[in-house]
Amino acid sequence: MLSICLALLFGSFPPRVEDPLPDSIGLGLPFVLAGAAGVFAGVLYADSPTWRRDRAVRLAGRAAFFVGAGIYIIAIAVQVVSRV
Repeated sequence: MLSICLALLFGSFPPRVEDPLPDSIGLGLPFVLAGAAGVFAGVLYADSPTWRRDRAVRLAGRAAFFVGAGIYIIAIAVQVVSRV
């Protein structure tokens, strides 16, 4: 009985994710990824010296921007090829 109650209790906490993938990818994706990566790097390097934290934020933001731009370009190419 206890295991059933615990399963119901812990099963109700995490939110349900119906469709995590977006229906469309816009030009804002590279900028969103760059900002998110910059924030994540800032958190990871919070205890580091300022110059090291700034460098990590800059490099993570730049790398994530290029990854986002690549995803955007691939999405456009797939859309163009699939319509032909």
